[in-house]
Amino acid sequence: MSLADLFTDETVFALKGYDEGADRIMASLRAGIGRFGWSYMRTDAGDQLGDADLRRLAKKTYAELTPDEQHRNQSFLLDIEPRDWVVYVNIPKWGQCTLAQVTSGYFWDTSPSDDFNHGFRVDPETVRSFDRNAQIVPTALAQRLKLQGRYWRIYAKAEFKELLAAVDTVNTPMLRTPISNAAYLAKKLEPALLDMTRLIQRTNPNYDLEKLLELIFSGMAGVKRVVRQGGAGDHGADLIVEFETGLSHPAFQYQHICIIQVKSFVGGHNELQAVEDLRRAFKKYPAADMGLIFSTADSANEHFEAELSKLRDEDPRRKIELIIGADVARFIIKFGSVLEYKEKRKFSS
Repeated sequence: MSLADLFTDETVFALKGYDEGADRIMASLRAGIGRFGWSYMRTDAGDQLGDADLRRLAKKTYAELTPDEQHRNQSFLLDIEPRDWVVYVNIPKWGQCTLAQVTSGYFWDTSPSDDFNHGFRVDPETVRSFDRNAQIVPTALAQRLKLQGRYWRIYAKAEFKELLAAVDTVNTPMLRTPISNAAYLAKKLEPALLDMTRLIQRTNPNYDLEKLLELIFSGMAGVKRVVRQGGAGDHGADLIVEFETGLSHPAFQYQHICIIQVKSFVGGHNELQAVEDLRRAFKKYPAADMGLIFSTADSANEHFEAELSKLRDEDPRRKIELIIGADVARFIIKFGSVLEYKEKRKFSS
């Protein structure tokens, strides 16, 4: 039975990998155990800690948890069930991913004395590693295999099943299907989207890019207010976007504040100032629960992604995203129709 035959409509979890623990995670997967960190057993001062068994912590309110228990409380692991799938991002090394099918729910492993005590069982026969930018990875899925926090769910299930079929048949011809045809087209469009991002940077450099994004965000559904700071006094926040999410009834609507750092770059995004600016902005605007770095660079290097990951870890409740390279063009294509609409309205008035 192929991997694709094992997948119907189960949940797919993406998990953050760790450079220092990559070999350990891979060895454990091959032995049939998936592991997750943030279960350290000693404080920074070297003091021994008690367990962080999530089944025990779930019986407490958040206020009853100690600071160390709050940091180690990776409660999403309790949602992982048999037949689900996990994808470790940047395992066994940066830019690669490793997947496996889950065979048991969560358990606390007492054997590690330092970390990676959070565990669940996997079928070692389903463990596969692949490059997230490889031809076999559908573009819609590849976008979801970039670090977005400690964990996130992948809803591109048709693309995930296509990947499962591909990782077992890399060296054999694959039948053409609507999904594989669409994935092939998406790969071919990627260079054109990157060229479009470069054109956006040339036609809207520096502060003009901030003004363009201000216009786009102002026209997006749910957005209530957009403030463009501009200049040296922006405290790291080029744009502040306030918006609402939830159901249509007021009782089920939630307000959010997103801090946006805008970088009009060409080539690679290697400097780390954008991350530091976002960190500075969160200190100035503590109510902000989201952050976004919007960069016209072609791509970010490993060191930039590592620093961004550190910022996410400082407050896991904050959602921090990066839109860069071809994704900038995708964003403009999806939401930029508001520009045409406002231009038409201007001339018709």
